[in-house]
Amino acid sequence: DRAKWSLDDALSLAARNLAARSERARFARVDTSEGPLVVARTGDGLDGARLLLPTLHDVLAPELGTPFLVAAPHRDALWASADTAALAAALRARVTEDAARAPHAITSALFRIAPTGLRLR
Repeated sequence: DRAKWSLDDALSLAARNLAARSERARFARVDTSEGPLVVARTGDGLDGARLLLPTLHDVLAPELGTPFLVAAPHRDALWASADTAALAAALRARVTEDAARAPHAITSALFRIAPTGLRLR
């Protein structure tokens, strides 16, 4: 007898698996003339997916404030910054370049993360 899976079951399992693989994710600060950016480049092919972690706000808000901006230009990078006009422009330029050069591009879109969740900026 095959177990019946719902979409919610599959998403829940995927989120748990991603969280387990993210315990050792590395975030680094990159100082720019507009202010600091934060990048995750762990090298496991999952950094872009970490955008979906419900705990991402808790991890990055102490460094960036809340809400903050985040982008996943390709599977191997997650960029974030404080939500200011200057940093948004710097972040957009960085992720547009990253996505254009990446063999596994995702998007150059920016997202805003607040305690209430993720939304397109």
